[in-house]
Amino acid sequence: MRVRVDTEIKNRAGVILENTRLNSAGCLPFEIKQPNQATADAMDELESGQGKQFDTTDALFNDLGIEQYGS
Repeated sequence: MRVRVDTEIKNRAGVILENTRLNSAGCLPFEIKQPNQATADAMDELESGQGKQFDTTDALFNDLGIEQYGS
């Protein structure tokens, strides 16, 4: 389906989609929101090779001090 969209809205949506690495050609079954500054900073940190990475959820939860039940 094709839809005519106001140029300003299309341009603003394009910026958001570009920031989330998506494009307007696909159908998205969810609302797209631009990340807040804290989330954008965290994403930049990870993309630059910094930050923590974990091989398992157990390792992640252990680092966060989250007790897992039944494991």
